Amino acid sequence: MLKSEKINIFNKSIKEKISVGIDFIFSSQRLYFYVLDYNDKYVLLRQEDDFSLDGYSVTKISYIKKISCEYFKINEINKKLGLADKIVNPGVD
Repeated sequence: MLKSEKINIFNKSIKEKISVGIDFIFSSQRLYFYVLDYNDKYVLLRQEDDFSLDGYSVTKISYIKKISCEYFKINEINKKLGLADKIVNPGVD
């Protein structure tokens, strides 16, 4: 997956406050996150796990094998629960 494609998905997740599914190069399990911010090498993520926010993660963009933000029912549920309102960038440089 091209870096430009990843960045397009980062921007969509930030703008619409929707979760993304990420496959990392070092894991066979798909994990779900909200993208908070990114720069040219790293991305700041907030992990989503069963209708709750479960910590932050900073990872290299190059470690992301595949990322998608298809329609996930979880986004609709999280918005109804008010979870999407809690997605804020902590302002890390």
